[in-house]
Amino acid sequence: DTGLIRGIEFTFASRCGISADLSGPVNDRTMFHCDNAYFLENVRIDSHRCKTNTVSNTAFRGFGGPQGMVAIEYAIDDIARTLGLDPLDVRRRNFYGTDERNVTQYGQTVEDNILDLIADKLEADADYRARRETIRSFNASSNILKRGIALTPVKFGISFTATHLNQAGALVHVYKDGSVHLNHGGTEMGQGLYIKVAQVVADELGVPASAIRINAADTSKVPNASATAASSGSDMNGKAAQVAARKIRNRLAEFAARHFSVNESEIAFEDNRVSVGADTIDFARLVQLAWVLVDPGGREISAVEHIIRPDGFSIPSDAAQIHGINTEKALIEGISISRALGEFGEAVSVAEIVVAHNVEYDRPVLEAEHIRHGLRCDIGSKQLICTKETSTDYC
Repeated sequence: DTGLIRGIEFTFASRCGISADLSGPVNDRTMFHCDNAYFLENVRIDSHRCKTNTVSNTAFRGFGGPQGMVAIEYAIDDIARTLGLDPLDVRRRNFYGTDERNVTQYGQTVEDNILDLIADKLEADADYRARRETIRSFNASSNILKRGIALTPVKFGISFTATHLNQAGALVHVYKDGSVHLNHGGTEMGQGLYIKVAQVVADELGVPASAIRINAADTSKVPNASATAASSGSDMNGKAAQVAARKIRNRLAEFAARHFSVNESEIAFEDNRVSVGADTIDFARLVQLAWVLVDPGGREISAVEHIIRPDGFSIPSDAAQIHGINTEKALIEGISISRALGEFGEAVSVAEIVVAHNVEYDRPVLEAEHIRHGLRCDIGSKQLICTKETSTDYC
């Protein structure tokens, strides 16, 4: 007599048409949603997917969810009419609970359930009880026109019932100027998907959303995308973009920790800057350093600087002003020319290309010095690129 549902049986028959198409997952969703927001203690559900001599039917919106919810809502209304109760009271009596009566017919526990709080708020804000009495009085005095009012919950599951469709891809490129190129498999239909996914990437990299260049879905960039449907476009494409951006951020953090000799835990990306220990640098600057100093295999290119210890000569004062190295400093911090030449010769021996400013002038000098110190130098057998050629007619 209270309207509490102790048991219920559903029989669904779906006209699928001449072929199955998506009728399987659509009807599965009907079975998953025929509880709507109500705990069904004892339930039996029969679903018939009927092949007929009509065109193949497929889903458009809801994917079977509304069909299941309509069935249980009809049952709620029938109970209320039979018992002479307000349908809202019957609905609230059968709501899923928080600590008990909170498991669906397919075995999932309903978590973070605030349905009662929402219903309290909506009932009060809508002035439901007073409006219902007004409508009841109107209907009693009107033989032709009738009015109605209802407050009905909806519990709708996101993602595809055909679980293999719950996948997404994203392509994220970071450029030397700190800008970010973003592609993913989602389609923008006015729901704000592109902006939401761009915000995810911006948050992951610690850059402003304005730094993200959003590009339309393109199967040449991100192939085999699932449809932007099932209330999952932001979740799946956003997560794919987050994973891609996080991989880039982690590689940048790994490089920064190695390059600046700090722990990765001391590196943070925020406000378009990167905190490296006690210091900070621009995000774009870190990207530029990584681009210059990391090879395609992810290995950091070694960088060695040496001061040659003066042996029988002094550093001219004008050279000291230009380079910031004087004779006294060179005597303290410098190494022998033999050691410097030896390390240079070893580096050249494993190199394929030698890039230097005015390299054609330096090559014979270096070769002569190696010979004078009894060392080998293969610079003459390497491909030489002279950077001075970009600004002069000779090298």
